[in-house]
Amino acid sequence: FDSLKLVLATVACVFAIMPAHAATLPAGYTELEYLESTGTQRINTGITGNVVIDTEAQQTHYTGSSQVLAVTTTNGMGGTYFGTTETQEYWGFSRGGTGMSNVLATTKAKIQITFNNSGASGTVNGENIARSASVTQGTLYIFASSNGQFGGYFKLWSMRVYQNGNLVRNFIPARHDADNGKLGLYDTVSGEFFTNAGTGTFIAGEWQIKIATTKYNEESFAPVKTDLSAAVNAVEYVVSNTMSQAQAIDTIATNKQTRPDEGCTAKYCLLVEDEDGTPHWYPIAGANGVAHNLPVGYTELQYIESTGSKQWIDTGLTAGSNTRVLAQYKLMNTIFTWPISVRDTNSAGAGFGVGVNGSEQFISDYNGNRQTFTTITPNTTDIITVDKNKNVCTISIGGQSETVTNTASTFTTTNTLPLFAQNSNGSVSSGKYAFYSFKMWEGDTLVRDMVPAKNASDVVGMYDMVSGQFFTSAGTGTFTAGPDM
Repeated sequence: FDSLKLVLATVACVFAIMPAHAATLPAGYTELEYLESTGTQRINTGITGNVVIDTEAQQTHYTGSSQVLAVTTTNGMGGTYFGTTETQEYWGFSRGGTGMSNVLATTKAKIQITFNNSGASGTVNGENIARSASVTQGTLYIFASSNGQFGGYFKLWSMRVYQNGNLVRNFIPARHDADNGKLGLYDTVSGEFFTNAGTGTFIAGEWQIKIATTKYNEESFAPVKTDLSAAVNAVEYVVSNTMSQAQAIDTIATNKQTRPDEGCTAKYCLLVEDEDGTPHWYPIAGANGVAHNLPVGYTELQYIESTGSKQWIDTGLTAGSNTRVLAQYKLMNTIFTWPISVRDTNSAGAGFGVGVNGSEQFISDYNGNRQTFTTITPNTTDIITVDKNKNVCTISIGGQSETVTNTASTFTTTNTLPLFAQNSNGSVSSGKYAFYSFKMWEGDTLVRDMVPAKNASDVVGMYDMVSGQFFTSAGTGTFTAGPDM
């Protein structure tokens, strides 16, 4: 997965779009996306008196009783509370007077509130709220009061505390890895790590790296820490733990979501959400989700397309009983098509290929023995995945797949195997196809890994990652370039 690491290394800016304060945490600490309480935890900020709080939070579970996100208190019952009440599941001031917003506390909200001797006021997602009752200000606690009353179920993404216009606390959810993974809030102002003053344990909100396919609009989630090596490991895990290379990401997808239009037109993309939930997409090229590190001067494409004007690619290799090919392509018509095929005579004899017959059925050709696919049907809409492993051929299309087995035999073709065409005893017949990928093995040795690409002169072809050769049309005319990866 070295090429994947290279791509993720170029995506180091992923973490730049996350909070800039990540780099300010000292060694031994890992920044978290959020810190989550479950009703029994609380943090003593050590700040007493009038304060202005700027925070982002969400209630995860409303219990029908008062729950406190922030409170200035010294004895549990006294003080000014912000959270929810026993009758109101909306953000607001929980004790005495008015001051409830119209924003459900289960909504992630940007909150700015002021606690002072004259009462309390602030905004929740821009909506003004106020409480007029005068209260003597005590010590600021988070998640519960000083004696643990009114403990809340909250996620806290960030909190900044000001006094007299000065920033006195800048809390970052964090894990102290050097102290057995203890969870809490790291204050970048004082350099102190504030941990649980209550009971139970907080929940660590890990950042998530997501793999998404643009073809299937599906995502797979892999929680990781906010360091690049962990992101690489998570992506490697998602890519490697799959049923087949051709269906690498969609096989293990766990959630469906329409891909935002963020300029990533690649077949596979890396999705990272920043602290505001804004999606940022980065391309991961290739049929199995692994990026190709093409040489300088080459641009990877989603696919290349033949027009039927006799464009085809000569792989330069013969095929036989020890050959495996793995390819993805689209058909432009569904009758008498041979996108990958070689045979030494015009009828029988040594042959290796896949195609579609006159009855619009997929065919696997193997040394003169042909097997017909009966449960799947070719079309011109879906990408077709072919895994032809010696005499066993699996074709997948439109979410369905079928496997046929040809009669086993030993052979090697005299002619070389083409793409976009059939080589029949030296006579090449090409067609109209769009190729996304092609790999070829002899035994266990990968001999071709061909990637759609264009060179610096905009010549379109397929770059072979194994030999380092750039294969252009061996026929007439030129290929049409698909979108860049």
